[in-house]
Amino acid sequence: MNDVPAAVRENNHARKINSLKKKMAQISSIKKKEREGLLNEANALVATLENAVIKKNKKQKVKIEEEEEEEEAGLAEVLVAAHATSNEPISSPKSKPKKKKTAQDDESDRMLASCTVQRFAGCSVPSKLSL
Repeated sequence: MNDVPAAVRENNHARKINSLKKKMAQISSIKKKEREGLLNEANALVATLENAVIKKNKKQKVKIEEEEEEEEAGLAEVLVAAHATSNEPISSPKSKPKKKKTAQDDESDRMLASCTVQRFAGCSVPSKLSL
């Protein structure tokens, strides 16, 4: 190494570094293109899977809606048949018969109204007395 002048050694060293930089850039661009290709392929697969899932969900939703319509139609037929055989009117399951208010209920309401917030813990309203 001592026989090679320093300027030649520096020149060779710079040339090797430049060639290595070029190779690294080429490798990087090739890998980048490969990565982009793989990424595009993966995105295409994901898109097709999403479309398949969406179509499957739509089919299931339509099937469920059809089943519900069939159940409602069957229930309506049963209710109509039951109503036709009995003379009682069909009442809504949400409606409850109203209870008539008694004098005892009025008295309980007055006692509750007379209790103040401070005395509420000590105020007891008698339960309905049996007559």
